[in-house]
Amino acid sequence: MRILLFANGDLPDPEAARARVRPDDYILCADGGAHHALALGLTPDRVIGDLDSLDPALLARLQAQGVSFEQHPVDKDATDLELALEAARQLGAEEVLLLGALGGRLDQQLANLALLASPAFAGLRLSLGHGLFFALGGYVMGMYLMRQIGRDGNYQSDLPDFMRPDEDDQTEEDN
Repeated sequence: MRILLFANGDLPDPEAARARVRPDDYILCADGGAHHALALGLTPDRVIGDLDSLDPALLARLQAQGVSFEQHPVDKDATDLELALEAARQLGAEEVLLLGALGGRLDQQLANLALLASPAFAGLRLSLGHGLFFALGGYVMGMYLMRQIGRDGNYQSDLPDFMRPDEDDQTEEDN
């Protein structure tokens, strides 16, 4: 099963996002990500989060359309996207395409990127599409760092040469 997971960040190229939609995709939205799904003409199958980014009229409209909601308290220990990724995992997703996970608040962007490297989601094939930034299959690429998370939850960090520690600096845990 493939899940299109919409977060509440920016969606810089809606047409490129629309082109990636498949008829059998499960549409999962992390709270305000429902706005992006609706803008693409998609009805969410499920919306997860504290629902603080959805106005009451839109919430009522989606409920009338039979959209499933999983509401969490505003004061929680996980982001809405983290809750949605966990739901994707529980639904048995093999692949998750994240859209709208970047842009907006810097702390949210960093948290969203960190989720891609979380061992909790190592079994998911995650793709993050956002303009020029792309991560696929558990790979998170940044300017200087690429970390690969294996299905077993172990990771390997590939750093540019100038950032690599000397072999003498490594501890037994690093090896």
